[in-house]
Amino acid sequence: SYCAALIIFDMSLLSLKDSGQIKKNQEVYNYLTPTAKKFTYAQKAYYNLFILPFNFKVGKKFPNLRIRDISGDLVSFETVKKSNKYILIDFWATWCAPCIKQFEDFRKIFSEYNNQGFQILSYSYDVNESKYNDFIKSNNLPWIKVTDLQGNNSEINKIFNITSFPSNFLVNENGIIELINCGSDELRKFLSKHL
Repeated sequence: SYCAALIIFDMSLLSLKDSGQIKKNQEVYNYLTPTAKKFTYAQKAYYNLFILPFNFKVGKKFPNLRIRDISGDLVSFETVKKSNKYILIDFWATWCAPCIKQFEDFRKIFSEYNNQGFQILSYSYDVNESKYNDFIKSNNLPWIKVTDLQGNNSEINKIFNITSFPSNFLVNENGIIELINCGSDELRKFLSKHL
């Protein structure tokens, strides 16, 4: 049962990249036993397959987030949106090696397109303030950075239920989602075409 829950969770992550797989994977999920559906991975798979695709998908409106940064200042997505054409909302954490690796490409893309109306709003799932602060101080992240240090217990996670890192949404100035979980190549290709 646990293995089945883990497999369907992995399948649900692939569905986030390929919406054509959602219906097929929903059918597979429905074959899970009641016991298997109680496992955390099965519950996360349910969210990825039955809730997330219908709340957050390309062409849908992104919610107006209001998050306090580490200094206590309120950062509003609405305000960020007004002064930029495209905003990448990036969910990450200092303990996520792929997130950190991706920052190398994001720095280059940000440098290239920031003056043309591209911004990054990165939300950290960290819970340890000193680790987060040390990372921010020792790494050049020239974009907007926020965290409430609540990790999975945050209000943000109640909305998005992020299950894998890094995760991101590219949103346009009208608040419409353009890309979901894009890699640096896909992001650069999109921005080169639209900016």
